[in-house]
Amino acid sequence: MPGHRLRLTLFLGLIVGPAGILTFLSLRAALDEQRSALADVRVRVPAIRAQLDARLARIVDDLATDPIQADASEHPEIMFRFSLDPQGHFTSPRVLHPALPDRSPAFSTAILRGQTLEFGERAPLRAAEAYRHAIIAAQSPGEQAEALNALGRVLLATRDTDGAFQTHQQLWDYPKTLDTDGAHPLTLSTLRLAQRIAVPSAATGRIQLIQEWTAAVIAQDIPLHPGTLLAVSQLRKSLWPFRAQEKLELLADLDRVARQAEFAMAYDHLLETAIVRPEATYLCCRGSTGADLLAAAHATESGGAVGVRIDLQALTDVILATDSGQALRDAGFEIALFGADETLEFEQRYGDDVRLVTTASNFVYRLNLGIYSRDQPFVFEHYRNRNALFVGGIGLLAATIGLGLWVVIRETTRELETARLRAEFVANVSHELRTPLTTIRMYAETLLLDRVSSDEERHEYLRTVMREAQRLSRMVGNILDFSRLESGRKDFDPIELDLGQVVRDTLDEFEPVFDEQHFEVAVDVDNDLPVIHADREALATAVANLVGNAVKYSSAEREIDIRVYAVKAEVCVDISDRGIGIPETERVVVFDKYRRASNVAGRATGTGLGLALVAGIVTSHRGSVEVLARDGGGTTVSMKFPIHKKLT
Repeated sequence: MPGHRLRLTLFLGLIVGPAGILTFLSLRAALDEQRSALADVRVRVPAIRAQLDARLARIVDDLATDPIQADASEHPEIMFRFSLDPQGHFTSPRVLHPALPDRSPAFSTAILRGQTLEFGERAPLRAAEAYRHAIIAAQSPGEQAEALNALGRVLLATRDTDGAFQTHQQLWDYPKTLDTDGAHPLTLSTLRLAQRIAVPSAATGRIQLIQEWTAAVIAQDIPLHPGTLLAVSQLRKSLWPFRAQEKLELLADLDRVARQAEFAMAYDHLLETAIVRPEATYLCCRGSTGADLLAAAHATESGGAVGVRIDLQALTDVILATDSGQALRDAGFEIALFGADETLEFEQRYGDDVRLVTTASNFVYRLNLGIYSRDQPFVFEHYRNRNALFVGGIGLLAATIGLGLWVVIRETTRELETARLRAEFVANVSHELRTPLTTIRMYAETLLLDRVSSDEERHEYLRTVMREAQRLSRMVGNILDFSRLESGRKDFDPIELDLGQVVRDTLDEFEPVFDEQHFEVAVDVDNDLPVIHADREALATAVANLVGNAVKYSSAEREIDIRVYAVKAEVCVDISDRGIGIPETERVVVFDKYRRASNVAGRATGTGLGLALVAGIVTSHRGSVEVLARDGGGTTVSMKFPIHKKLT
């Protein structure tokens, strides 16, 4: 009767109730176009995310197979490639970092003298002479480049253009050198000359200067440095008077340099957002110019990495060109990819047209996907005419009815399975109890009738009686302990104890069994194990059950390994055997009451409570237990107990 009431309650609660609610919601949603649009967008998001992840994975796969070249037609979203050495430093594009060494005394005196004459006394000719002395006194390439740059500056101030250009040409001998202040003299000289050349008579000269510098940076003859971004900005301004001329290629090259420089300068910040996976590393953050930076890298055999910076707009176009993206566009929507820091800006830009902002990828941290309506009236008309939620409501109603029927059937099946397991449990317990009782009775009768030939045989019989009595006691204790655990009447007496010692003491009880059945037992207990708060008797019971299982279900290879060790905030016990193992699909359910592995039939009997009792004891001590397959065959059962967590 209670079973019928339960089924009726389930039917009303899981079928009739949800069916009525879904019908109401379907009617209301059909009249709410905005909610319909949002529901449809949410359904489409996983497909868009899967397409983006697949695209990123393809880029990484190509990095692994061909880290040098890139096919622009295959990957239009790739801005440029980069490579890192095993220390994480850029090898391509090359990057200079300021070292700021101390100036040599003679050079310092000469350069400061020149600066005083140039800026303090306004005597450029005398300053030029001082800078020439500084060139002679220079002790390093950085000092020589700094003095040459200063000399070119004062020569240009005295209208000695030829001298300034000659000095600039000398600076090309130091393309990879920063001065002692961390600036790049060749870049400073290029900026100065490009800004001072007369307009328009020297247009060709100005453009040539900028082209030479840009080409050298792209060819990595001039490495990127902290002033590169500012230099690009100033050089673009220098080209402004010639905007009517066709210099789009030069502007594109400057943009390329800027993208590389911004990425290189922001790389350390990118690493803070990195998602590292075995096959790739994904990075995403906002750059110094406000642009979102997205990159993917793949480790090389040498210990370094190769990677690419990805153009988010080009990546968006690629995703929109897929079937999922095209279907979204056909429904009147567009997508945008942007960093998490730009979410507010995206919402402000599109206002009421925003339909959804969510994570764009399962791989990339802080990359968002925004979906907005391209034409809101079209979108609403589309959903109003389609009336799709009626169909969705009917589908959900059918699914709910199916779920309710499945639950009812599952509950009925579970009751039948439980009844079968209980009957099997009673039969197994009867057999398990009869076996040691029969042995005890037989040996006791033999001793009582004095049918022994020697004292040694008498002692052997007594040891057998004692062992079987212990086995019987442990079996009854398991049943009683499980009953108390299941009913909540089991009380523990936690104390500070050494789990390694508990394991050793428990193994002492099994010495006769190990000797008789020729087991090789290896025990490895770490020194200085932290103490845990637990019930000694309960832990000994758990260890004894696992060791007993290892003995019972061992095959011809009789080997048991026991290891006790500490990991982080836990003390662990691993008990491994070379037995028949436990099927992978049963390694969780085997801890259920009455449950025995399907492959033990005919090998050994049991009650089906041993592992359930172990799980109950470990869980009561706020620990965890799991079954793992052992390399080479067999099973490892691992128990983990927290350190210094007293029971309440």
